[in-house]
Amino acid sequence: MPEFLRHNWPAITIGVTAVAIACAAIVVLSNMPPRVIVMATGPEGDTYHDIGQRYRAVLARANVEVQLVPTAGSVENLASLLNANSRVNVALIEGGIFGARDTSGVERSGRSSTSHCGGFIGEQSKPPETRLCATAKFP
Repeated sequence: MPEFLRHNWPAITIGVTAVAIACAAIVVLSNMPPRVIVMATGPEGDTYHDIGQRYRAVLARANVEVQLVPTAGSVENLASLLNANSRVNVALIEGGIFGARDTSGVERSGRSSTSHCGGFIGEQSKPPETRLCATAKFP
């Protein structure tokens, strides 16, 4: 065995390095942010739908495609987010509607006068009566 290692160490070193690089690439690629986001908004022409369009415009600059899903509103948005069979992975929801529902796996952000939903950078400049929570589910 020592004779084998002595004669083949360059090939073994290259092989181990290639495996390490492949493993690192898999880890990095599996942790990349999504390039497509499906967002439940609200009815077309509604404020939440308009906000969704603004998110789409901003995220498009970062090469992220936002597909808007018009809904009846916050209750349907939350239901879509909690439904494991739904393609929706981000929803705009009125603060305070979470109630007693099991929302495990749902990350909240934004501010509500009826419930705190996490925070956005620069949130201190937002008026305290803001009632919008952006929520997202993660795998």
